[in-house]
Amino acid sequence: MNCPISGFTSYPTAQAAWNVIRLLTGKRALLTHKQPGTPGGFAYRCIYCHQWHITSQQKTDWPRRRLARMEPVIRERETQR
Repeated sequence: MNCPISGFTSYPTAQAAWNVIRLLTGKRALLTHKQPGTPGGFAYRCIYCHQWHITSQQKTDWPRRRLARMEPVIRERETQR
C-alpha cells in the first residue's frame, strides 16, 4: 500500500519497516543486487497516513528503533485496558 499524499510505500508497523530495511541493506542484498541501495536506512511514522515509511539515509535513530521493538508490547497493554 502506498501513502496517498507522499506516494511512499507504507508499512503497518515500525518493526515491519525495520525488517525491510534489514533485508534491503544486509550483506546478502548488497552482494546480490545489481544496484544495491545505500547501507543503512531509517523508519519513520508518516503524519498523513499514520503508517511507517523508510528512507535511504544512514542515520540510526536509536530511540525510534527501541520504540519499534516495544510497539507490540505497548499495543498489548493498550488492549488489556
